[in-house]
Amino acid sequence: MIARTSTLKHPTGIELQTPLFVFSFSSKGFRFKTSKKTEHSEVVDLVALAAEYLNDAVLLSAYDLKYYFPEPKKMRKKGFVPSLVFLDSGGYETIEDHDLAEAYKYPVSIKKWNQKDHEKVLNTWPEYLPAVMISYDHGSEMRRTFKQQVKNARILFSKYPGHLNNFLIKPNKKGKRLNIQEIVDNAAMLKDFNIIGMAEKELGESIVERAKNIKAVRTSLDHHGISVPIHIFGNLDPLTSIMYFLAGAEIFDGLSWLRFGFYEGRAHYLQNIDAIRRRFHEKDYLNQRQTLVENIIYLRTLQAEMKAFLKEFPEKKEGAFASCFKHGSDQLKDVYQVINS
Repeated sequence: MIARTSTLKHPTGIELQTPLFVFSFSSKGFRFKTSKKTEHSEVVDLVALAAEYLNDAVLLSAYDLKYYFPEPKKMRKKGFVPSLVFLDSGGYETIEDHDLAEAYKYPVSIKKWNQKDHEKVLNTWPEYLPAVMISYDHGSEMRRTFKQQVKNARILFSKYPGHLNNFLIKPNKKGKRLNIQEIVDNAAMLKDFNIIGMAEKELGESIVERAKNIKAVRTSLDHHGISVPIHIFGNLDPLTSIMYFLAGAEIFDGLSWLRFGFYEGRAHYLQNIDAIRRRFHEKDYLNQRQTLVENIIYLRTLQAEMKAFLKEFPEKKEGAFASCFKHGSDQLKDVYQVINS
């Protein structure tokens, strides 16, 4: 079986076990409150709502840190103290495209953003806050060859030896899918990175195609003795994340935990989850807070199930699906059989 667990060791001494769910925050796809002098992102309020419950890994956008979020020191004083922060490069916030989990699309007001802006944010990140620096993935970088992307990422990460790095591979041409064969053929070039990232929406046009592509990359990395984890960007789901985990991915991030309510293996609209949980009379903002907490607990439980599966699978084989996963075991077993056929 290609699914696995590994340990992320940060230079500061922090260690986290995979599989790992990373709770993402982004201004994109959420509303803004505007006045003559300020533009306030709704997601800043969501950070405040969830702060006291998040001692896990989180993902913040460098773009948002420049324009909307309080500086790290201020967030820390207000109780936002995650164990590890993934610092995304801001590419997602500066394109019109949307991820697979967006249930609604508010207008995107794109501000100035380039590679120099990205590095300015990284340069001001405090050394005492453990971070994972993610490679720049916007503008001309999206049209570079795989080898050029590797070279540029190495140059960037050499400036931040005190933190982990995450090389997010992008398609060679804007709007295209990842060239999986090119990645497989050149996997040996990835040995210097701590984490290898790929966006879910760029991996293929179906769940099975995406899972098989993840497996192909994982197999090639293993062939070259490269054991670093694969990170799937834009996927934080109570079912498909496990499917990609079975294909060899270990880290998952996304915004769906802010947009939906997770319940019995499914993601429900926030209004529906309130009805399902019989919170008929509760005010909406209190229901939203409760749903965020429930989603955090749900994903932590799911991580435990995934780890239990790794222990039980060698002996129970496909019987481990039903014994380890409380929800969706039949669908998981079906996908596992397809990607390994």
